[in-house]
Amino acid sequence: MKSWMLTLLLFTSLASAKTETIGLKGLKAQPELMGEEQVQEKERQSKIKECQQSGDINCLMDNATPKELKEILGPIATGSARTLKSGESIADFKVKIRVYLRNPKKQYLEVDHPGGKMSAVKVSGGRGGFSNPIRNKCFVPNISTASLLHSKKYKNSPMYDPLMFIGRSTDPDPENGMVYGIHGTDKEHKLGEPDSMGCVRVSKKDAATIRGIVNANGGKDSAVICID
Repeated sequence: MKSWMLTLLLFTSLASAKTETIGLKGLKAQPELMGEEQVQEKERQSKIKECQQSGDINCLMDNATPKELKEILGPIATGSARTLKSGESIADFKVKIRVYLRNPKKQYLEVDHPGGKMSAVKVSGGRGGFSNPIRNKCFVPNISTASLLHSKKYKNSPMYDPLMFIGRSTDPDPENGMVYGIHGTDKEHKLGEPDSMGCVRVSKKDAATIRGIVNANGGKDSAVICID
């Protein structure tokens, strides 16, 4: 056999062997990728447990799937929080909380209840880059069992006497949306103008008063929050 033919055969054999090797490496890479995904999933589940233990709502929202949020987040923060049921009206609730965020220069809320009315309570809605709860909608809040929650997502910001509610949903299930709160803040000097990360901030004194009014009128399902 001529030398050029031997060279061609040798080159073809080497090329074929290289192709088979690449193919084998590609097949072996898939289990390794699956292994990495399993590790990431374990880390995610571990993080979710940490979020549950600390009661950090935003941490849960960052790490849990929508289905998990509905199952896990509900008992911790939203509890009985929900949107209005079919046939329900604002008149069905003893405590009516109306939040006015439309005018960035004058943000406030009002509380109507059997014992009287709180008027022109200064609030802070979401500042630029942060979404407010949906306007022209009403929500039934949950009175959190915790008088103080912290948001690790936003520099451990405190939320005093929070009323948590589902204020925005991109999911077909209206109960599986983003969680907001009306809560007290340390930044009381900013009240009346947009400054929050989406929640409705009030003074610590007003937060305690509002929560007290809701509890005095039955707590669960006694209040409705309407956003304007």
